[in-house]
Amino acid sequence: MKTGLNQCINTNYKFVMDYICLPIIGVEKNHKTGNINLMKLETEYRVIYGDTDQMGVVYNSNYLRMFERGRNEYFRQLNFSYRDLEKRKNILMPVVESYCKYIKAAEYDDLLTIVTEVVDFSRVKMKFNYEIKREKDLITKGYTLHTFMKNQKIHKLDKKLYSHIKNILSQNNEN
Repeated sequence: MKTGLNQCINTNYKFVMDYICLPIIGVEKNHKTGNINLMKLETEYRVIYGDTDQMGVVYNSNYLRMFERGRNEYFRQLNFSYRDLEKRKNILMPVVESYCKYIKAAEYDDLLTIVTEVVDFSRVKMKFNYEIKREKDLITKGYTLHTFMKNQKIHKLDKKLYSHIKNILSQNNEN
């Protein structure tokens, strides 16, 4: 079913390949960080030729791009926008640390599932864990750690914005 992003938000559908929404499958309640119950969300991605190297497998740095896709779709599924944070609040979330463990190779045309979860959230940082799977096989796992920055300096979120993000994470876990 082809549709626009706005029709995916706040429904029981998930985003796949830019403008296709599929039913959300396997949303799992997971960790407790502070007072927030967090969950895992899934995003599907089909490997294209441009993702592969001369050996025909996904080039190692492209897994970090898949982590980014998972992270962006995670926020979209929660009806939260990176763009609004950047444009309205002038707050950026650069990656300050990343880790990726390669377990199996993915190849052209594989349909992968990117499982994303927030495992740490404070007024100065946010950490995401990722698993990339092909059906039941774990292909890659890792994490990215982000800090909040404003005017090229580490920024502590004000209490109101912190509470707003915390509520978005909490409310969407109650479903």
